[in-house]
Amino acid sequence: MRQKPSAVLMALLKNRDFLIPDLIMLRDREDRATKAYLKKRASRAVTNSRTHNHSGSTADSQEVNIAWTPYTDKFQTSLKRGDNNVLNDAEILAHELENAFINLHEGIETALVAWLDANNNQVSNPPSGTLKRATFNGANDVYEIATADQNEFWNILKSVFRQEKYNGGLFDVVADSQLFSKGEYQSNQGGGNSTNLGFQFNGLDVRESIETGDADYLNGLAFAWPMGMAGILDWIPKQNRAGEGDIMLSLLNISEPTRRAAISSAVFFFKKKKKQNTQYFGCTVREVKGENMKYQQKN
Repeated sequence: MRQKPSAVLMALLKNRDFLIPDLIMLRDREDRATKAYLKKRASRAVTNSRTHNHSGSTADSQEVNIAWTPYTDKFQTSLKRGDNNVLNDAEILAHELENAFINLHEGIETALVAWLDANNNQVSNPPSGTLKRATFNGANDVYEIATADQNEFWNILKSVFRQEKYNGGLFDVVADSQLFSKGEYQSNQGGGNSTNLGFQFNGLDVRESIETGDADYLNGLAFAWPMGMAGILDWIPKQNRAGEGDIMLSLLNISEPTRRAAISSAVFFFKKKKKQNTQYFGCTVREVKGENMKYQQKN
């Protein structure tokens, strides 16, 4: 089945343990607030004298509330759907699960693209006073690179980060299809070609988003941030993970057909309606790494 690439979701998920280590263990229940503590940068002008009564600002930290948003998809099926059908019950259920995984991935991806657009940088302040080889459009909150420099786009992108004092050298990039396809071509123009363009992709993890774009930037648009600066945490209530509650059957570690080398772990609630054979499924999905996991059934 067709599926929209989960470019932003995959980029943010890889930073979940690095960005806020073990924070997921602090969230015991949905109504418990979770916070992160981040160090603040204090910029001061240095002096040329030593004195006992130092003054000036301090390099403090800040408390940040972690926001959580549930994403769900539900479907229904019947024990009789497999009767007189080319698909058996297990194949029908697997198909419904696959649809649920795809719907969740696509819905979360759309929300994350909107989140990136709403939380992009809104100020440019290079120490030199003037940005080199790019301009900052304060109306659109976008760094703009001239079309004439398109073959050096990725190199200039890294230069802009350095000019804004981000010196880590490793960056996540989510590009629209226009820019991504250009990048694929450029990355294969290496040292053996008459023009070497591939050198500029060192330190970049570039992913394609098919719903990123802007009518003002038809030559291409991308979101970029230093690796480890943004992340996303996955969580479901511990009762659901343990298979507790009004549950007849709990399935864990369902192999997801939409991605290789990864597993989506889910908890499914099976409820029977009185005098009917219909079963209803509520599904909450979280991402976990792993391979070759099989169905596990709890009685």
